[in-house]
Amino acid sequence: MLAAYTKLLADLSIECNNTPIQDLRIQLGINKNASTETTEEAIKGVCATAYDSAMKIPFKYAHRQSNRDGVFEQLYFNGGTYWNEEVETKLETGERTHYLKEDARFVDDFYDTMAKDTHVEWPGSLPNFDLDTCDIGAAMCCWPQDRQANDNNGNCNKQYDQNCVDKDPADNTDLCYVDMSRAPSFN
Repeated sequence: MLAAYTKLLADLSIECNNTPIQDLRIQLGINKNASTETTEEAIKGVCATAYDSAMKIPFKYAHRQSNRDGVFEQLYFNGGTYWNEEVETKLETGERTHYLKEDARFVDDFYDTMAKDTHVEWPGSLPNFDLDTCDIGAAMCCWPQDRQANDNNGNCNKQYDQNCVDKDPADNTDLCYVDMSRAPSFN
């Protein structure tokens, strides 16, 4: 934080009679000779206030699916939507179908137009993300298979019907384990 503040002062060509740390403390409303601990607590307080008061984009905007009572989100996090299972294939006509890049295209749009620069609301209304029942307060995604060829992210290859069946994803961890028999059912 101090390095960033010192750089800001230099970039703005601001000269102070105080050292950068003393000036930062004054800006935070604490004594310019306060302890490092006091300064860190003041910085944490400013950051927490900024984070808590920032506008948050609802998570549901990422998918733009029918959102009757959060059904799509709940099904997705329980592993039960076409986004979870879809693998591209070709119809007898030669036309491709189940093309996740097109079917989930709004996710990239969501990131580019909203999520990149704004906080995304924690989906706490979903049981999977209820902080009252999850002590860790963290989320992890496990990708059980690679379902898209030519993205440099796993060993799925075209032709999909022959070379993309139960392939391993690259962006995953060997520690990731999902026992779907223990997954909550969705009513």
